[in-house]
Amino acid sequence: MNENIIPDNIKSYFIAKPNIGRYELSKQSGISESEARFYCKLFKKEQKDVYIMDVGIAAWDIHHPYHDDRCISCLFQVIKDIKPSIFILGVITWTSTPYLIIIA
Repeated sequence: MNENIIPDNIKSYFIAKPNIGRYELSKQSGISESEARFYCKLFKKEQKDVYIMDVGIAAWDIHHPYHDDRCISCLFQVIKDIKPSIFILGVITWTSTPYLIIIA
């Protein structure tokens, strides 16, 4: 075991469920419970200063109806891939005053 690196196949379990315990990790990944304990401790050490509350996307300055359709399509693809818990859309229109849409 390299003491500084969590293998990608093990790290994927932490990404899916950051608070996974050693027993569940060993059961799901097929590693020993002692290895799972080691990786749990290492992951917690790596994540000590990192805390993600939620994932969100904000898109500003959409010039409707003169927006770029390719950019909007790209934005929708990113939203589909990331699946944010909140989406903020700031729209500047050429026909009315600016407005803000928040989807949570």
